Amino acid sequence: PLWPPLPLAGAAAANGAVPEKFARARTIMQYGTPRSATTAQWVIVSAYACALGLKADVRKTHNLTTGINMARGGAPLFVTHISDVPEDEAGTDLGALQKRERATKRKYGVADGFRPDAWRETALALERGWQLPEGAIAYVQETSLVALRDWRIVADYAGVFGLAQGSIAALEVVEYIRLWDVLRRCCGPQMSEDYRKRLYGLVANVSVTAFEPMHRGPGSLAYDACEMYDVGAVERLLMKTALARR
Repeated sequence: PLWPPLPLAGAAAANGAVPEKFARARTIMQYGTPRSATTAQWVIVSAYACALGLKADVRKTHNLTTGINMARGGAPLFVTHISDVPEDEAGTDLGALQKRERATKRKYGVADGFRPDAWRETALALERGWQLPEGAIAYVQETSLVALRDWRIVADYAGVFGLAQGSIAALEVVEYIRLWDVLRRCCGPQMSEDYRKRLYGLVANVSVTAFEPMHRGPGSLAYDACEMYDVGAVERLLMKTALARR
């Protein structure tokens, strides 16, 4: 393989072997266009770096040239990728997501099909287009899969870092990301626009059929449902996680 695994000592790396490109990297890059879940990917990768005790600086950029140059210099590159789809085929139901994936695969010349491991084919196509060596892109996170799986996309990253799903590091990351996602959605600069409207009293009625001027109602899989959470309690739980205390 291009990057042979380098076993790490300690409980955090139990049941797995972290690829050498991560263990010895000085920088790990995250690239994506704005509003393509770049922050989520950056936080997930940063959480794994913390859980594994990696020395690399995890950096985020929206500049493609910067991402490519860093990857050419040896920095592992994580990419968020927006699936291309006509406006009339937008949506978050499975059928719309499949259409997005198929449109993306056609554009980049990779095989059709809605499969969890299809990111590898997209990575190869992007590496060819960006003139990067094979294996330079560590993982491609499709926005359509994030729409379908939400924060649970974190499950894909354990294997990327050479770990079993049940490894201590993977469990620590899941513990942290679950709570972080609630805070991201319901508090702070990335708060849901729909929840912000409710907080400011701009929504007179909220039901599965009446929710304007919000984009989504309670019947949508992407609805934030922030009223379900005690945000203060979630924040306290986050600060008690293994990664927050490290």
